[in-house]
Amino acid sequence: MLVEDQGPNWENCLVRLHIDNQSFQASAVKGWSHAERLNELLRELLYLSVKFSCIFQYNWISTHENVLADPLSRFDEPLFLERARADGSPLRGPPERHADAGTCRGS
Repeated sequence: MLVEDQGPNWENCLVRLHIDNQSFQASAVKGWSHAERLNELLRELLYLSVKFSCIFQYNWISTHENVLADPLSRFDEPLFLERARADGSPLRGPPERHADAGTCRGS
């Protein structure tokens, strides 16, 4: 998870998390969900915010604006890299493959 990797750099910071899923964003804002899988993720994020002394601000972003998520959710890495390297990309710096890329969380 990105938070575990970047967390040490976020001490005493407000960290904006952009979410294109309205159900999760609404659950994150209120701090709980009827869906247990979302509650598990919210508990993990709360734990990490305390561990790294940061505050998460959850912002909803339109799926149409979140141009990098769609190729990743469809396992289309070449399209993701093309968009990530394009002018106007929201990424800062060149994209790097995470060591856990392609694995399932919790396995």
